[in-house]
Amino acid sequence: MKRMAQLPKATLIILLLCTLMCLAVNFLPVGLNATEKAILLGAYYKPMIIAGEYWRLISCGLLHVSFYHLFVNMYSLMNLGTVSEKMFGVRRYLLILCVSVISGSLFLFALAGNTVAVGLSGGLYGLMAAVLFEIIRRGGWKNQGVRNSMTNMILINLLINFVPGIAWQAHIGGAFGGLMCAVVMKAENRSDRINALIGSVLLAGVLVFVCLQRAEIRRSETYAATDARVLLAEESLGLKGHAVHMAEKLDALYDIEYLEEILK
Repeated sequence: MKRMAQLPKATLIILLLCTLMCLAVNFLPVGLNATEKAILLGAYYKPMIIAGEYWRLISCGLLHVSFYHLFVNMYSLMNLGTVSEKMFGVRRYLLILCVSVISGSLFLFALAGNTVAVGLSGGLYGLMAAVLFEIIRRGGWKNQGVRNSMTNMILINLLINFVPGIAWQAHIGGAFGGLMCAVVMKAENRSDRINALIGSVLLAGVLVFVCLQRAEIRRSETYAATDARVLLAEESLGLKGHAVHMAEKLDALYDIEYLEEILK
């Protein structure tokens, strides 16, 4: 019983959800390719976020297209998640993870063009930043074993950013979000906590402002045919009302008359 109580339950639930979503992306029989199915199931996709599907800023964290990507992220989650649950408690751990995923998505929105992105990497970078902050705050960085372990983990994750197709913007954003959460949560006193919270809110406001300035899609980055297939799949799943609504929004965003005609 004691061993069961020590299991990182929140981490295991997230791992299970990510695995189920990866299976859905690969095996859901809706006549779409893997990328289109990822969009259907909640991947980060800038046009649909601009059109009002803001939940994609966090749902993308549960999605992985390749099983290799899933394995790498879940391995990291088991390590970082287990430490974070003990270090911050379940509620704060989940808050750090969610804020980091959203922050990573917002950085990607502000710094990249129209792209499809999936994966928990932004959240994992946030957990890594929060854990590192807390280790330094507690004086654990003075321990050579801890220092070597954390240094190796940081270097490995930094090198991953140079792999083609990796959304490094989301990694930076995730680390930013996780660090801000840790600073607020672990402030020494009420005054420091209030100051840290105010600073974090101001920085978040700047990020949101930049995102609003970047809420547009270039003509060269418009993928209306992909959007049409995704919306037709939504219609086949009984979500015609939502599909038509999104078609209207996307046509207005792209300044075309295409998607609405297809869904008539």
